[in-house]
Amino acid sequence: GDPRLGGVARVRVVAIVSCFEKGDRHAQRGAFKRKRDADRPRSNDAHVILLVRFAVKHQHLTKLLLHDNRSEFIFRIFNLSWRWHIAVTRLRFRRARIIFAAAETKMRAMQTVALAAGLGTTACVATAHCQTAADFYRGKSINLLIGSGEGGGFDTSARIAAQFLPRYLPGVTIVPQNTPGASGLRVAELISNVSPRDGTTIGITQSQMVLNKVLDPAGRYRPQDYNWIGRIGSFVTFGVVRHDAPVQTITEAKLKPLILGASAPSGPGAMLPSALNQLIGTKFNIVKGYKSAQDTGLALERGEIQGIGSAAFEFIESKNWLRTGFAKILFTIGMARHAGAPDSPSVVELMETPFDSNVMKLIVSGTVIGRAFMAPPGVPPDRLAALRGAFDKMVRDPEFIAESLKRGFEVEPMSGAELQKLFAEVMSMNEDVAKRTRDVTQFGTLN
Repeated sequence: GDPRLGGVARVRVVAIVSCFEKGDRHAQRGAFKRKRDADRPRSNDAHVILLVRFAVKHQHLTKLLLHDNRSEFIFRIFNLSWRWHIAVTRLRFRRARIIFAAAETKMRAMQTVALAAGLGTTACVATAHCQTAADFYRGKSINLLIGSGEGGGFDTSARIAAQFLPRYLPGVTIVPQNTPGASGLRVAELISNVSPRDGTTIGITQSQMVLNKVLDPAGRYRPQDYNWIGRIGSFVTFGVVRHDAPVQTITEAKLKPLILGASAPSGPGAMLPSALNQLIGTKFNIVKGYKSAQDTGLALERGEIQGIGSAAFEFIESKNWLRTGFAKILFTIGMARHAGAPDSPSVVELMETPFDSNVMKLIVSGTVIGRAFMAPPGVPPDRLAALRGAFDKMVRDPEFIAESLKRGFEVEPMSGAELQKLFAEVMSMNEDVAKRTRDVTQFGTLN
């Protein structure tokens, strides 16, 4: 502060004054020097840099005196035009207005585009014509989850479908993925809760999963909520015994124990023999835990077990057990006898009361559902229609039918709409029947 400034607050000030007089080089250098010195850090001084701009009524300012405790500088400024400052200020405001106007225009344009996109999306959803299902599937891969290990009937059916279905979905590649676990329940839960719902994942799982849901309502899937694509054929299975087993008929099975192999406790290989033990008094001992049909078949051939609780006909045929006499069919897991084993009684006809017959019909309901393909809930309707249409054409393809027969199973197709109705009926089964079924299969207690 300087007393000569007269009543002004005592504040150290560094003033940077623009010098516009080209000839006054000394004043310019002094101004820049003061700016440089002001930028240097000082220990105890708090400097405030004031950029002084002059807008005065008079054309020239003759003298300015500034003083601090270190030095004194007198800057003589000549020919400072206030018009220059006003012109620059106006230019800056004009540029600012232009920038804000451009930003506002851009924002409005983005809002317009967003609104148009929203209206367009709504129109696409309403009309389903913005992208056809054929356009969506072209060049894509569809994951086919298989709810069993390699080599069984479901695996074979799935791989044949993966070979022929792309003929009717141009540009699509189908990738089979074996995902065994809990007699198909793993795939059921994956498709219900995890798989994308855009039509790029489909599945085939063991038909017992429907019965499992009836017996255990807490399961994390709802069969009636799937989008069912279609069925290749029914899935009648059979109880099989070795030729040297101590039991060769159902009558003998009521008198002597028989060791049967099975996969998971929730599969038909375990549940059906358990139900027969409760309903008609057979003495089946069940060994559970085999991972696939191939493992169970190998155990039978090695003599680890005396029979299999449930085996597909094409699997039995592929092993040549019937032709060589190595094994025979003990019972048929179906509503009626099968043409491939006319002498083997169906489990339904073995029942002694109408109520028990209803219980057994619920247990074997999966045989009617058969090898059915499904998509997750929520798949867009046009893509589901494309999948169902391609599937319906595939099951009528003569080459597909011939290949299926060659692999040992018949093609007995059922449409997706018919399957949807069938699942709704099965899931509305009488609660008394469901409770009795739960009791006789020992559901939830087998391990």
